[in-house]
Amino acid sequence: MNLIDVQTELKAKGLYSGNIDNDYGRRTDGAVEALLATNHVAGYLGWSDARQQIAAQQVLAKLRGIEVGAIDGRLGALSR
Repeated sequence: MNLIDVQTELKAKGLYSGNIDNDYGRRTDGAVEALLATNHVAGYLGWSDARQQIAAQQVLAKLRGIEVGAIDGRLGALSR
């Protein structure tokens, strides 16, 4: 899953209103944080943008029924 996929899914969920442009800007960051907050991911506010993006991918995969383990923003074996 890449940033375009993340932006597309965030837009479909009504969390992202920007262009699907593969740019991790302010709108994408806000949408990712909203996704993590609504899915009760603990501690994400202290994470880097890169770690939050991985956590968003983990949440989106989990919502699809794909087991990714703990939502921790780390790219481990299950997240791959």
